[in-house]
Amino acid sequence: WHGSDHGLDIGFIFGAPFRDTYVSNASDSQLLNERRVSLSAMETVANFARYGNPGKQESIEWQPYYETNKKDIINPYFEFTRRYFSDSPFGVGFKYECNHFWHKYVLAN
Repeated sequence: WHGSDHGLDIGFIFGAPFRDTYVSNASDSQLLNERRVSLSAMETVANFARYGNPGKQESIEWQPYYETNKKDIINPYFEFTRRYFSDSPFGVGFKYECNHFWHKYVLAN
């Protein structure tokens, strides 16, 4: 047993078990389970895209990544780098200038 491969979930997120060209050595019942996993993955991603959270997760409250205060977008991030940080690698406003274009669209909703 070696665990899951990187990116193995992508096929499920895009509904691969429902395609006619899907290659699987699974039995009919296993294919049905793969389709259930795929539906769950698609629903989770769709909920996150629509509502900003992945949907029902037993007693877990999904905290928003972007918080708006009607004036600005707070964009928390962690900077991965080789240089040493004297204080903290956490910051806000990552690539603010690049993302400023989307400001009016995010706040409009």
